[in-house]
Amino acid sequence: MKKYLILLVLVCSQSFASKENVLIKDKVVFKAATEVFTLSELKSYFQSFQDMSCFYPDSLLTKIFSIELKDTKVANLDYSDVFTVNQKVYFVKILKFAKLLVYSRSHDVVLNNALNRYFYSIAKSKQCYAGSFDENKEFNFFAKELMKLEIFMRSRFLPEEKSGKVTSKEYLKAVNGARALIKSLDKQIDEEVYW
Repeated sequence: MKKYLILLVLVCSQSFASKENVLIKDKVVFKAATEVFTLSELKSYFQSFQDMSCFYPDSLLTKIFSIELKDTKVANLDYSDVFTVNQKVYFVKILKFAKLLVYSRSHDVVLNNALNRYFYSIAKSKQCYAGSFDENKEFNFFAKELMKLEIFMRSRFLPEEKSGKVTSKEYLKAVNGARALIKSLDKQIDEEVYW
């Protein structure tokens, strides 16, 4: 099954790429529940996390995954024919993020268009890398997914935020609660790695 998925991705990538004379190399890294994650997708999520830490330093997600993000080296997300030991260790760590993302997609989270404009203006004023935004100044797919996940996590673990400012104690409680959820999801959601 693993070999067929990898072969399918490479064949599809090459067939689409051949139309424009561009060769795209990508690999399936793992599957969480029924969703497959490729190396290029993980790299795009990582870039969106990096961008978010600039234009949204109070992000609950960046606090929850601070350990995983701290350990990230772009080299872990570079294409290679065979994954290195360091890449495999890193992929196991971020598998928890993928499981949380899959779980959150089962809830209807709406991203308000005003948030796009708000964060775009902040990113521009702080001179953050604008890779998370498309030509219409809206979040690209990966940044949009992260923002929906951010909204989901804040609504679940910081409901008091609507009534005003959140204290550092409440924030710490939210991070710990989120990590407990992630630990539970890690046990409940099936995974399959492709190496």
